[in-house]
Amino acid sequence: MAGTIKQTSLSVTISESISLNGVEYGNSIAKTFDGNGKVDQRIMTIQAKEVGGANFTSILGLSTVDEKGVITKTEYNYFRITNTDDAINFNLQLKTTVGAALYNYFQLQPGESFVLMSPDMSGAAAVAAITFADIEEINGQSDSEDTSIDIEYVAVTKGGIIPT
Repeated sequence: MAGTIKQTSLSVTISESISLNGVEYGNSIAKTFDGNGKVDQRIMTIQAKEVGGANFTSILGLSTVDEKGVITKTEYNYFRITNTDDAINFNLQLKTTVGAALYNYFQLQPGESFVLMSPDMSGAAAVAAITFADIEEINGQSDSEDTSIDIEYVAVTKGGIIPT
């Protein structure tokens, strides 16, 4: 069976605008990602961290196969996650596989977003340098010990039929 989804471009625009003492500041930056044929978008509930805070909700896996709840690392183009709660922070965990399992943590306040715009992303951690290719899981938890929150994410990956 031949596929019918044709690759297309994803357009992302980030805009800032602030006025201080009558002077306008800000900018709008646009980025286009070509060759996309798959989108995974979801609003989901993230569990409370409970006492001790060791439990995380699995949000998205990254692997060499495209399956339920997992995107293919080599096809990755764009990922955004947003804390849609209006009062509670969201703890984002990126689990990597550099040697032993490592975790990178980010805290998103209500309404804030975290964006990964390149499969070539790399950074330094206290133990070892990481790249996007090292990430195996994206997990999260509410920063409250007794209240769950909702988040939204969108992941865009390559795939589909290349237009001729």
